[in-house]
Amino acid sequence: MHAPCWLSRGRWHRRHQTDGSAGKAEPRNPNFREMLGQMYYETGQPTKALSPLKRAVELAPKEPEFRMIYALALADTGAQANVQEAIRQLKRVSATSPRSARPFSILARAYAKLATKDKPILPPPRRPAER
Repeated sequence: MHAPCWLSRGRWHRRHQTDGSAGKAEPRNPNFREMLGQMYYETGQPTKALSPLKRAVELAPKEPEFRMIYALALADTGAQANVQEAIRQLKRVSATSPRSARPFSILARAYAKLATKDKPILPPPRRPAER
């Protein structure tokens, strides 16, 4: 059965979580790798999505959609190193697709994950000089 059908019927997650067979199918097909990673990502498993998505990007480095979903998964793991890698991936996509707003909106999300109360990304605003 086609993978999206498994997911849409709610059985994909159960079957492939137990036997691991999804990761072994079509190892050199970037579309399958991206689809598998996206299914993991959309079922709330961004860490598990990283390996197939990274492989999809390696197999099809000029495909911006693969790189964007990979960056989403990286950022959603919450690990600082992954968020930094997501930012690098998104800067690469935005450089090759400057008219698309999507990489910039994902980039904003990634930058927001780096900010904390103790360490904001932007410096505090300066007061205007008194005359």
